[in-house]
Amino acid sequence: MHTVTYPPPQQPPGPYGPPPPGWYPPPPPPRKSNTGLIVAVVVAALLLIGGVVTVIVLTTRDGTPTASTSRPTANDEHVPTPTRKPTAKPTTAQNTGGEEAVKAVAQAYADAVARKDAAAAKALVCRQRDTGAMYEVFEKEPNPKFVVGKVTMFSQTSATVQMKIEGGSSEGVPHSYIYEGNSWCVEY
Repeated sequence: MHTVTYPPPQQPPGPYGPPPPGWYPPPPPPRKSNTGLIVAVVVAALLLIGGVVTVIVLTTRDGTPTASTSRPTANDEHVPTPTRKPTAKPTTAQNTGGEEAVKAVAQAYADAVARKDAAAAKALVCRQRDTGAMYEVFEKEPNPKFVVGKVTMFSQTSATVQMKIEGGSSEGVPHSYIYEGNSWCVEY
């Protein structure tokens, strides 16, 4: 028996005729480089790390004020006088006065806001940078009266106090206080 061999099938000619002999399709396009993506990820990671380090440094450094002013403690019942000497942050052995000391500063600040005494309010704000948010909100309010409420201690050097308008219907707004130098101050 005799076997018949057929030539391999050929592609039908295209609109311009059959491809020339030895013709191959073009190679695939080169792979795109990931260099730009890698650089962007590295830059983003460095920015994130820098931000975290900045936050840590700013929140853990010794924040001694530039002006020398004392703030009321649990035993004080007067407006602060300029006698404060900055000291190191408290250790667990130091006594920050606890809730009573925080409440005394909160009451002194509320009284300063009610009297519209900007100097006394500013003296109670950390680093004496301004009169504080509560003063600015109630500055034009005629005769505001405040109730100093519950003190919540978050740590030995951080607390909030519920500040409420007398006769108001809400439970009050938490107002932040921190222990800085050797006394408590209004954080904002």
